[in-house]
Amino acid sequence: MIFWLVKKFLPKRATKPHPARSLRPFIVVFLFITVFLLLFSILGSSSAASTYSSVYAVKFSLTSSSNQTISVQSGYYGLCATTNSTITCTSVKNTTALDSYRSVKSSTGAKVDLVSLAELVSEGIIHPTLIISSLIFVIVGFFSGCARLIIDDPESWYASILNSSTLWSCILATVLWGMGVAWSHVSANTLALVLYDSTSGAISATLGKKLDAMGWTAFAFLLQSTAAVVICVALDARYALANSASAEQKSSVEDGMYTLPSVGHIYAGDSTETKYRN
Repeated sequence: MIFWLVKKFLPKRATKPHPARSLRPFIVVFLFITVFLLLFSILGSSSAASTYSSVYAVKFSLTSSSNQTISVQSGYYGLCATTNSTITCTSVKNTTALDSYRSVKSSTGAKVDLVSLAELVSEGIIHPTLIISSLIFVIVGFFSGCARLIIDDPESWYASILNSSTLWSCILATVLWGMGVAWSHVSANTLALVLYDSTSGAISATLGKKLDAMGWTAFAFLLQSTAAVVICVALDARYALANSASAEQKSSVEDGMYTLPSVGHIYAGDSTETKYRN
């Protein structure tokens, strides 16, 4: 019953194959990979498991007065602290579990608050607004692309709406995430250099390579998805225009077959011949 209703109300598939059909599965796959990369980036440093704790934006490290290496790393929504191979992770909104790292005495005798530095990165530098906005647009584009795979008639109004939804979602996601990943990369690198120089090497800041790599990879897939959607929309428009011109030409030919030129009329003369009068 459900399949009958779907078949009843959805537009019929195009009778002729069109060039854009082969590109649409790639768009859906690229957008799915982008969703996975962005989600995994958001979950970085949210758990002590190595899968998540190894994903961070910046890691701050110092050698304490007891010659222990202490590090605190920041993600979009989580912070992780490491001492003697012991990892403690918590949310950015609730850092009570990391209070012992707020006043760490360095080898030079100065007290350093590593947690506040990590909070500054998470809440002020790599703020999650851009990545969340980009993820929403990517998800919209993904579902629009999936629906467009089902509706295979480029001339239907359903296809037109889905084409526009996929196109604008990909464009907005690409622009937003392009700004987001560039901002995070430049800001984290600048902070690492400034912090190292200002503390005479007492505190070192390391850029998270995994998070950075996933961010740029997601941006690359978004660029490819946007380019593929633009090509598909252009091919659909060209296909619809060609079909419209072909239908008009066929209609004019059929009309001409039933309209004969008027050259005169026939009248009966004698019984032996038929004469034509011009």
